[in-house]
Amino acid sequence: MNNISTPNYRPDIDGLRAIAVLSVIVYHLHPTALTGGFTGVDIFFVISGFLITQNIMSDLRKKQFSFLNFYHRRVKRIIPAMLVVVLVSVLIAQSIMRPADAELVAESGVWSLLSLANVYFWLFQDTSYFAAASSELPLLHLWSLGVEEQFYLIWPICLVLLFRFTTKTPLLIIICLFICFSIALGELLFSDMPSFVYYMLPARAGELLLGALLAIGLLHIPTKNTGKAIPYLACISGVVMMAYSIIGISEYHSFPGVNALYPSLGCALIIFAGHFHQGHATRWLTFKPMVGVGLMSYSAYLWHWPVIAFYRYGHADLTLLASMGLSVVILFLAWLSYRFVETPCRQAKGSVLRIFLTQLILPTAAIGALCLLAMKLDGFGFRWYSTSYIAQYTQLKADYKPAYEYNYICQRESFIPSDLTDSQCIIGHSNNENVDVLLMGDSNAAHYAGVIGEFAADQGFAFRNIQLASCPPVDGTVKPFLFAKRVDQCQKSKDMLFASLDSYSTLIISANWSFYQARSAQFFERFSQTIERLSSRHKKIILLGKVPIFSQYDRLCGEKSLSYPGKKCQFSPELMTAKVQVANTFLENLSHQFDNVEYIDFNNALCKKGQCSVYDQHNKSLYFDQEHLSISGSWQLGKNIVSTTGTPQAFRDIDRNSIQNNEH
Repeated sequence: MNNISTPNYRPDIDGLRAIAVLSVIVYHLHPTALTGGFTGVDIFFVISGFLITQNIMSDLRKKQFSFLNFYHRRVKRIIPAMLVVVLVSVLIAQSIMRPADAELVAESGVWSLLSLANVYFWLFQDTSYFAAASSELPLLHLWSLGVEEQFYLIWPICLVLLFRFTTKTPLLIIICLFICFSIALGELLFSDMPSFVYYMLPARAGELLLGALLAIGLLHIPTKNTGKAIPYLACISGVVMMAYSIIGISEYHSFPGVNALYPSLGCALIIFAGHFHQGHATRWLTFKPMVGVGLMSYSAYLWHWPVIAFYRYGHADLTLLASMGLSVVILFLAWLSYRFVETPCRQAKGSVLRIFLTQLILPTAAIGALCLLAMKLDGFGFRWYSTSYIAQYTQLKADYKPAYEYNYICQRESFIPSDLTDSQCIIGHSNNENVDVLLMGDSNAAHYAGVIGEFAADQGFAFRNIQLASCPPVDGTVKPFLFAKRVDQCQKSKDMLFASLDSYSTLIISANWSFYQARSAQFFERFSQTIERLSSRHKKIILLGKVPIFSQYDRLCGEKSLSYPGKKCQFSPELMTAKVQVANTFLENLSHQFDNVEYIDFNNALCKKGQCSVYDQHNKSLYFDQEHLSISGSWQLGKNIVSTTGTPQAFRDIDRNSIQNNEH
């Protein structure tokens, strides 16, 4: 950020910063309000690349460039505020978060201090279905700062060498080639390495380099002779592209890659127009409120995510009132940080060594030591000496674990051939090794394993369970129904499973029906076609409906409530949601079209008089998260059904094999 007293200060760029940070904040508060608000980060990248290159080129042309002075300015600009955010986040985490989560915050803090937050979240962030929500990781947003800091290490060296050994035209051509390479890399690797593409510099460098290209190009364009038409057209084009990126792009698109050109090129065009003081957007961006927000945009970005993440950690939903309150808190913290941390540190006088010691080396070492201590204490932090807390936490943690952690629940992210014949995947012990009953689908099938296990014990049959997480059980392509990064892995594994279905006479199928239908209106039709094909192969098919969804339920509430202020863990009954009713009605109607297809759900056991509850008659929760039964709850639900209404007829007709119950 240039100081506003600098002769070359561009208030319109601060206005762009305001657009970027406000887009990001709104998106993180309510993703549906601005589906592409996350592209504000890409706008920041372009601005950063532009200003950094502009400053370096100015010094190079004056023969005054110094690496030491460059990093001296960078340290004063970005490090102090970041260190404060890391310190506060780690301390709060050690006080109110579950130890397992608090330890991860400290771990991510260490990597952030080393300018490697993006590398950490690429390598170690748990993206499995039941992983802690990324929206609750308070330092996740520092991945973008890691990208910029790595760029600052590499680009000045490259620019100095290019400036020394090439002329203007080859320099611009080389940068263009790097931009194209970065964009192509993002497109080519997205399917197989989505996290690498999203978090790492190679696929993001194109956005920073686009700003660099603009900075170098403007050095050679005469301001007076350009005219008004080209800058004015650039401004209009830039506004359209940026507006499309903020409201038209969503998390369902592959990103970055080609889609990153919309915010990046749009931002570059607006900066270009502003250089010539052309376009209405340039004037709007210089309004004082916009410039004011832009001046503290760095602090706003640093503080917005921890504030939202810590709030979300203890509350299921962000209401409109809560969002408004959090917005005020974010802007207040941003002002405090800008006024009392950023500005004094940026204006600090002293030798380069003194600044490096006081603003980088010593505070980084101290905060790093604190993070390592927190990790050594396993995230218990201030609770390390509380034996009662440790005992309660240990017991609660043992009570809940995701389906895939049970050795007999064969839910996978992807299959290998041996998964399809693994004897551990058989619930019950059959005299016949070739069990011909299969429970298949996604995690919404896996959570029925206990229910079906109780039916199997009651009726004397065995079944294999094989589930593919977040993958629809449909013939053909799965692309319309999934996020782009999941498509290839799902497609290969699903095709492998479908090729094995001739081994089974009975298929029990369940899935997150409403999710796939929400992704594409084709889903119900495609699934109907799949059932028609399977039915024509003389399979007995049992379709299992979706259980009620509990929007307020937090599976980790008990553990969180031990430390999180005011956290309550008694969940009120909720009405059956419309999307569950629509999905289950579709399945029931579908079953009527075929003689060998039956539909069943167990919602009568979960809902009374239209009110559904996560608790059974003994006030014990049957749920793992908002829309999945826990495995212990699944077995309990099965027992309740068998003891009250008996095993449903659909399961009484399955061929019987001798069975020995699993331990559960």
